Amino acid sequence: MRLKKSIYNTSFLLIQQIITSVYGLVVPSLIINTYGSEINGVIASITQFLSYIALLESGIGGVITAALYKPLACYDMDKLSGIVRATEQFFQRLACFFVVYLGVIALVYPCFVRDSFPWIFTFSLVLIMGISTFAQYYFGITYQLLIQADQKSYIISTLQIISTICVLILTVLCVKMNFSIHTLKLTCAAVYVFRPMMLGRFVKMRYKIKQDVLPDREALDQRWDGLAHHVAYIIHYNTDITVLTVFTGVLEVSVYSVYYNIVSNVYKIVSSVTLGIKDSVGNIIACGEKKLLERTLNEFETLNFMLINVFYSCVLILIVPFIKLYTAGVSDVDYIRPYFAFWLVVSEAAYGIRCPYDMIIFAAGHFKQTKKGAYIEACLNIVISLLLVGKWGIEGVAIGTFIAMFFRALQYAVYLEKNIIYRPIKYFLKKLSINLLLGCSICWGSTFIQYRVDTFLQWFLYAAIVFSLILAINIAINYIVYKDDVTGIMNHFVKKQKKIG
Repeated sequence: MRLKKSIYNTSFLLIQQIITSVYGLVVPSLIINTYGSEINGVIASITQFLSYIALLESGIGGVITAALYKPLACYDMDKLSGIVRATEQFFQRLACFFVVYLGVIALVYPCFVRDSFPWIFTFSLVLIMGISTFAQYYFGITYQLLIQADQKSYIISTLQIISTICVLILTVLCVKMNFSIHTLKLTCAAVYVFRPMMLGRFVKMRYKIKQDVLPDREALDQRWDGLAHHVAYIIHYNTDITVLTVFTGVLEVSVYSVYYNIVSNVYKIVSSVTLGIKDSVGNIIACGEKKLLERTLNEFETLNFMLINVFYSCVLILIVPFIKLYTAGVSDVDYIRPYFAFWLVVSEAAYGIRCPYDMIIFAAGHFKQTKKGAYIEACLNIVISLLLVGKWGIEGVAIGTFIAMFFRALQYAVYLEKNIIYRPIKYFLKKLSINLLLGCSICWGSTFIQYRVDTFLQWFLYAAIVFSLILAINIAINYIVYKDDVTGIMNHFVKKQKKIG
């Protein structure tokens, strides 16, 4: 049953991430070419500033998901209902705080871009872009956490796929009909409001939450330990753009957002495997199956390293040629930044390395024990980015992110040596060294290949060749070095095919 649910979750999440990646490539290009790089930079900045409200969640998402595993496994509906009711109340209060925060951002943010846009233009754009966030907190987040904990993430992915496709179609239509950016964003917000309402309807039909049960606020107690992890997460996704907005301007933000859209979408595709099995791991931990947990980690760790090596080696080789085609004809800012591309790609690869350890620690509910490392990561990211942005600009903030991400991956590996799995760190260091050497060799070897890329068709052909070669090399090397892990992964794939058949 766990395998079947993991297959569903991973498959639907992978489709979701692919569609989201297409959206992330198409929409910024339309906005840049229709409204200009400054508008694209403003949208990216507003999105990041609005996302800081998530700090008030205090890391409660991971805490609640971990708390729900046991009552779901034991069919304890009283405990489940108590946790859900307490979580609903928490997020509804947070939605009210968000309204105040949204008003502050709408009043203050226009001051940062007053030389480029009228105050009322930016003020109204902020309010419009905040609508979907409010709906998510007030109507949908609690139910999303419950569905994830019950290993039914494919339902969330299905709604996300539908809403993303609708938003993409509406965006294209708005651009073709020469609508304003405000009309475009308001139209998209209407779709995003619909999604959490559908999640709520599904939960009320499926789980029969008892409304007469007292809210179980004890389940929220660990949120202050989860806060550290949540702060680190928010800073990872928001620090760079915030620092660039304050110290460089919205044109550099536009450059950053274009590259980051590509790199982060690659990460989402790779991490879809993690998210697809995370809740199954939570169920394994709740049932105390330690040997199965250790075997799952070993196999997934090997798969994760291989996916990161394949995808991020490809991105390092292919991203600059793609950006040249993607921004052809755009002259308001220089988008060709190979050094920035390098540091951004390696920082996101470092972030991806920690996925298996993240998964185990969060599923086990070890928030308090690992919060110190989360705070150190956040401080490293902010301080180094601020120190380097003045001298190296956009490259400096990417270097700061890389150092923070690599520290946290190492800290997680050290923690698991003494907790939960009790596995020597030498296994992590060996896999890291082999994959680092392999990735460097592949990228170095690619410099000897001369291939002319003048059109998107030529780029796709080049990308197909590069991806196929790197994938074959990685499979061969990993099979030689980690035969048992690769065989286990292949056996899971065979079982999947039999179930589908």
